[in-house]
Amino acid sequence: SCLEPFQVRAAIYSYMGHRKKNAGKDYLMVKIPAWLPPVESIAGNAGLITDRLRVVVHQFFLCWLHANKSPNKKKMHILGNGYFPVSSAILREVATDRYIKYVDLLIQLGVIERKTNYEGGRNYSPGFHSQMYRFLLPDIKGASLKFRDEKVTDYRTIKSVLKKRDRYVLDNKEHTGKLKLLPVHKTLKQYVLDTTIDMELAEAIERKHNPDFATDAYSELDLLNLEAVCNGDAGFFCVDSFGERFHHHILNLNKRFRPAIRFNGFEQTPLVSIDIACSQNYFCSMLPPLFDRLLPDFEPLRNLINELSKQPDYIYYRYLCETGKFNTFLGLMRDIDPNVAKVEFFKAVIFAKRKIGPADVMMRNEFRRFFPGVYKFFMAVKRLDENDLPALKDIIVETKGKYRVSNNSHKILPSLLQRLESRTIQLIAARIISNSDSIIPFLTLHDAFLVLPEHVDLTVDLINETFKELGANPPKLGIKKWALE
Repeated sequence: SCLEPFQVRAAIYSYMGHRKKNAGKDYLMVKIPAWLPPVESIAGNAGLITDRLRVVVHQFFLCWLHANKSPNKKKMHILGNGYFPVSSAILREVATDRYIKYVDLLIQLGVIERKTNYEGGRNYSPGFHSQMYRFLLPDIKGASLKFRDEKVTDYRTIKSVLKKRDRYVLDNKEHTGKLKLLPVHKTLKQYVLDTTIDMELAEAIERKHNPDFATDAYSELDLLNLEAVCNGDAGFFCVDSFGERFHHHILNLNKRFRPAIRFNGFEQTPLVSIDIACSQNYFCSMLPPLFDRLLPDFEPLRNLINELSKQPDYIYYRYLCETGKFNTFLGLMRDIDPNVAKVEFFKAVIFAKRKIGPADVMMRNEFRRFFPGVYKFFMAVKRLDENDLPALKDIIVETKGKYRVSNNSHKILPSLLQRLESRTIQLIAARIISNSDSIIPFLTLHDAFLVLPEHVDLTVDLINETFKELGANPPKLGIKKWALE
């Protein structure tokens, strides 16, 4: 995924290298286990450099934090027993070739423990190319992982940390997406760069959602990430090849922090979200009018889409999607909460393979009963292959080396809907940018636009005009002023 490196790790490494000043002198803030004795005395007794020891300890903190907050939970759960991977290559860059002495000292002091195999040698877990470590808590009743802040002021140490930070970010920017940014994306990029975070509100949100905020080290990452965004240390922009969606670091923030997003110069003004209700289903219902203009790479689907438009149940499906009532209908159909029904629907119908598990069968059967023609279209799309859609070969065919290992034709429908949504959003964004009546700063979050309150009405008009120009009935729009709830 083009997002994974920046969802967690870039924020961590940016924080690792965030430079501050006090009385004109540079320093870095690092995290040290609260139970560790004064670092000066430890390093001095061992003949090591104090600040180098600090950044080594901080690196263990960062790796521990990443292992516990990683979005790739399926990969991280195999570690177990508190272990986390630590790259010796990074340790060498921030602490020179003597990093082993620093690590051995921490092991001798009982701060960390290295995982070993049954012979006492190095131990590596599947999928990781780093040795495994874990923090050792002091033998005190009720002890928990807590950290204290300390400063690193040694110039050479700061330089090595910042050098690693900068190279890490540059290395990842080369792999963050397969598609080039279009002119409209470059303009949106400038609006993203002109964005900041209300840190006081963000902290209030964190306290509201996490009662143990003051003592919970796991809450560190969210605020560190926000702080890195504010300082300009964490940032990325890419367009993924699957759905042609424009991704950026503001989009990647935890949703609960979105009320804290602000434009520079309007720090006291909460933004307003304008989103398309039931967007994926809306775009599916608008396939007939939008197909010719926006989906030339799906030309082999023309006959299927023409057949879909003739189905009696498609008319009602289109009505529900245009009016934003489709999720409500799903909830009534299954007698469950509409938001839960929405998740079930995507799992059982849109994103599902042709064979699904028993837990999803009920939703699929109910949808097929009410909308047999639409369901037939979905299944027909999922029966296509790379010979029918050569432009999607990289998505449909999964290979390992020179061998084909999987047919991912079930991904055709999600890719189609995301591309249709993305291309429509690009047209709307271009119309907003070229609007001569007023300069409208805005952000896009997939199917949503974030604007200042005074620009809501004009933005809604421009969205509706775009859909009418494409020959589609405008969707139901959800308008919400974000605030701490």
